[in-house]
Amino acid sequence: MRVDGLAELQRSLRDMDRSLLPVLRAANKSVATEVAQDAKSRALGIEKGGQRLARAISAVAQQRSAGVQIRDWGNTRGALGFEFGAGRDAIRDRVTGKYVGFRQFDDWAGHRGYALYPAVREAVPGLPEKYADALDPLLNRAFPD
Repeated sequence: MRVDGLAELQRSLRDMDRSLLPVLRAANKSVATEVAQDAKSRALGIEKGGQRLARAISAVAQQRSAGVQIRDWGNTRGALGFEFGAGRDAIRDRVTGKYVGFRQFDDWAGHRGYALYPAVREAVPGLPEKYADALDPLLNRAFPD
């Protein structure tokens, strides 16, 4: 989702008081964290690999942006497979022969996803209000009158 005017607000705050910029990042992070928590709870409802997917979901934020990411490396390898599923019954070739592969994942969900994408789709309509709530303390501090 795009928040119109966020870059201009960041620029104005920087010109006024640089100590307000970390507060803007914290506001972005709080909105992203709500979506990430919803996605994690959805992931824990997935029977296979749900815990791994939940560990892989995290909120990220900067002064001008916020988001939710899936880390697919280290101890969370395969998290994207648990989010989107896979073609489970496809015949796969291996050096040692053929096998029916990717049964560790649920069926292919396409771009629908199982945890993160549904959480984001559900959160989008309410994001302007969440941003307004998160930015109110910042704006009150920046513009006290």
